[in-house]
Amino acid sequence: MGFYVGYDSASRTVLVDTNRSAEFNQNQLERKKEIMIKFGTSLVGKVSYEDVDCSQFVGAIIDYAGINLQVPPWTWTIGSSPALEEIPMSELKRGDILNRSDRPNQHVMIYIGNGQILESVPKLGVRIGKLRTEGYTAYRFISY
Repeated sequence: MGFYVGYDSASRTVLVDTNRSAEFNQNQLERKKEIMIKFGTSLVGKVSYEDVDCSQFVGAIIDYAGINLQVPPWTWTIGSSPALEEIPMSELKRGDILNRSDRPNQHVMIYIGNGQILESVPKLGVRIGKLRTEGYTAYRFISY
């Protein structure tokens, strides 16, 4: 959106300012990441890898949370989405995405905090696993 829309509760008016761009609402993004994680964890042990591979799983829970990757769903890859930016692994936070960098687009997972990730893997399906960082690149949502 190329303009700002807001609300002034004191005067009970809608504000539209074409000289100011829309402000990024970090709280809204945090809520969406929590929805993504809650939905993903609800699928643990219930969905097989044959039903959804890792990218289908991550794409589905991102979509469920209402986060727009800004690329067609059948073509998305981590590096192609303008909604994500690469971050140092040392800055990893809950809701960040990890993608296999030594073999690009071979595995993708969501960091859920406390050294744990959500992923879909062969034979086990959707599960919570231990964080693996070697060979991975971390990404953070910069829009929603």
